Amino acid sequence: MLARARHEVQALIYTGRAASGRGDLLGSALRAAGWHAVGVTAVPSVAHLLASLVLQLREHLPAALQAEADALLSSGAGPERDLVALCQLLLRLGQPVAFVLRGAESLTEDTARALGFMLNWPAPLLLALITTPQGERRVRAHLGSAAAPGRLITAEHPPLSPAAVAALLPPNAPRPPWRCCGSPKAGGPLPARWPPPPTWGCAAAWTRPCAPCCSPSCAPPCPTPTGWPHWRPSRRRLPRRRP
Repeated sequence: MLARARHEVQALIYTGRAASGRGDLLGSALRAAGWHAVGVTAVPSVAHLLASLVLQLREHLPAALQAEADALLSSGAGPERDLVALCQLLLRLGQPVAFVLRGAESLTEDTARALGFMLNWPAPLLLALITTPQGERRVRAHLGSAAAPGRLITAEHPPLSPAAVAALLPPNAPRPPWRCCGSPKAGGPLPARWPPPPTWGCAAAWTRPCAPCCSPSCAPPCPTPTGWPHWRPSRRRLPRRRP
């Protein structure tokens, strides 16, 4: 897709849960491929959207082109003229640029029409629209008529993995090893005073999904993880206080 976007503008609808790192992952992938990732939040106003794009693009421009970006920001020619000037600015830059729009489900007909005009630019450009699975249909409806067949691609953000969560923990944080559903992977004994939760169900509920039997409808339930202490709530009643 990035190779085609160097010769013809492409549109990408990137779906995933909110606050799941969609923008960070997409930006890192674009920068690793040698693209300038210009990230903004989608707004209903065309003028505000263009101003946000120019302000973020200015950081990637050389000093000679930053003056043109400043002139574009102070121009009062209107959004249609500003779109043409932004295209000329990208052509003078001569490097691949990706406009990453977060919250693309908030696009309106006017802003979607502006993005449809960008699809006709003769510049190395990628329009990456980040949205939720529920907002994908709305975004596709806005751009479906503007994007030619094969130029509008949908990709899904991968779910958060246990390795990614473990990387966020401190180096000395205790990591509870376990063995679930007969998995041969186990990391050794648990700490001596590891506090078990009152209700734990399956080990995968507090570590990671491991097998289909760890679903809520599994039968029989998952076995106790390796090294898990045999714990059950005490049934002893406390003595009543005399009045």
